[in-house]
Formats: sequence, C-alpha cells, structure tokens
Amino acid sequence: YDPAYAYELSVIVSQGMKRMLDHDEDVFYYITLMNENYEQPDMPDDCADGIIRGLYKLSDSDVSENGVKVRLLGSGAILIEVIKAAAFLSDRYQICCEVFSVTSYSELVRDARETARKNRLSGSNQYNNSYIQSQLGGSCPVIAVTDYVRGLSEMISPHLDCPFISLGTDGFGRSDRRDTLREFFEVDYKSIVLAATDALMRESLITIDVHQSALEEFCVDNNSRPPWVL
Repeated sequence: YDPAYAYELSVIVSQGMKRMLDHDEDVFYYITLMNENYEQPDMPDDCADGIIRGLYKLSDSDVSENGVKVRLLGSGAILIEVIKAAAFLSDRYQICCEVFSVTSYSELVRDARETARKNRLSGSNQYNNSYIQSQLGGSCPVIAVTDYVRGLSEMISPHLDCPFISLGTDGFGRSDRRDTLREFFEVDYKSIVLAATDALMRESLITIDVHQSALEEFCVDNNSRPPWVL
C-alpha cells in the first residue's frame, strides 16, 4: 500500500490488524510512508472500502460546458501534484477532472487478474467487471502518476479500455528539492497537465490550440533530453 493521507493509513492498518488478530490470517502488509509535509484533509464518506481495494474517487471538478473530462490518478505523496494539475485544468481550460487516490496498484491488479480468471473458467457468456473496471470504465482518458517507475501504474492498463498515459520517475537524477526532481522526471503538475491535454487532443475532445497553449505557458523545450537518457 502507498497511502497519501493519514486516514488512508488508519484504514489500512485497522484492516490489517483485524485480519491478523481477529481472523487469525497469515498475511503481510507492506506500507510505504513518505516524510513530505502537506495538509491532511478529513476522511471522505464511504471511501474505506475503496482504500482497501486500492482506489477511490477523491474529488470531481465541475462539469465543463463542453463535457470534456479526464481522470487523474495519484498514489502517495504525488497525489498533491495531481490535485494541483486538476485545479489548473479546471480553472484554465474548463476541463472536468476526476481525481482518484490509488492506495495500491498491486491490489487492483490482483483483483483484475482474479476476475479475468473467473470469467474465463465460468463457462458463461456473462462478463463480470473487476473493481478497477467498475471505477474506470468507459473511454475517458486516464493519466496515472507515481513517484516510482511508470511500470508500476502501467500494470492496470491491460485491464482498461480507455486511453492510458503513465508518468513515473524512469531515469537517473538527483536534486536538493522535491519540486525540482519531479520537474526533471516529468511527474510534476505541469507534466500532468500536458499529458492530459495531449490525451484529450488525440481523442479529438479538445483542439490542438489548447495543448499548444499549455506547452507555451510552461515554456516546454521539445528538444530536451528525456530523464532516462544519460
């Protein structure tokens, strides 16, 4: 698990203790905690089940006049950059953003694989959706962001039918500041905005002018070397 907020950690630890102590299950829980300082909000209603299962919707921006929508996924401390990107997309380009907190990509993938296996062995023409499919179904583009290599979030992409872009810290780099390092690895809020506008443009949901405007505003050098190239 990779919780972003204290209430997520509380739910995860409580669930783990219940399984181990009350139900006497022989299980391991691996939890990653960061030391980054940011505001800790109150726990939203009806999100405990999603926290345990690996994902829940954190927020929704207002529906745009043109109906354009994108889904932004963040796990752990990078969720703050995702929220910042969602606010920028909504305020500047009137793009509706659904923000999801991903507490565990491995739980999502485990459930998706088990569901696929059950469907395969059922001998029925009825298809049951996995949890990730029930939450991220449809054709709305998904931008998944992680402070780890992008291969982590890409584990869920085979189980989705929508356009999927993964941003992660593939490459080599060091910095004295988190914001500088995230900018270098292209996982900061600016990179999330660019990924979202590019995905929407390629689906013909927005015009190319919107994406070009974002590139110009962030002064992007398209000739710069990617972070994974030494």
